[in-house]
Amino acid sequence: MNTESLETLATYLESGDLKAAFNMQDFADDSTDSYGSSCGSVGCAIGHGPYAGIPKLPDEDWCSYSDRVFGLAADLRAWDWCFSGAWVNIDNTPRGAAKRIRYLLANGRPPEWFDIQWLEDPGVRGVEYGRINPPRPKWCRLFGGSANSEYV
Repeated sequence: MNTESLETLATYLESGDLKAAFNMQDFADDSTDSYGSSCGSVGCAIGHGPYAGIPKLPDEDWCSYSDRVFGLAADLRAWDWCFSGAWVNIDNTPRGAAKRIRYLLANGRPPEWFDIQWLEDPGVRGVEYGRINPPRPKWCRLFGGSANSEYV
């Protein structure tokens, strides 16, 4: 876990001065995105990393960027806690994403009760939110697939 990058991202997300729209399930573009400061594109928490001052390398896809700068590839539970697109139906705010990142930094892991099934299945939470099982973002290889793989 790269605590410095996670801290930088959390601080930026808390600032209220985001340089693009925010949505936990959407992102601006593919690996060719240049991230100009006035593009007006939508970005998830990871997609806001370059705006927070955490550079994305030329031709780097988003999954590789996430692995390199945040260091959560070995802990899928921590990655889902901070970055899963399924948060779009529960807490789709930059402040919520920042709070989850800060919790991880303070505790070294997500809360004991959290797992991806809780995040994606309203029956597990005991709350009715309608359909809360969106497909995994295409850009993230959670289980060793390519950046273009889809996971359900």
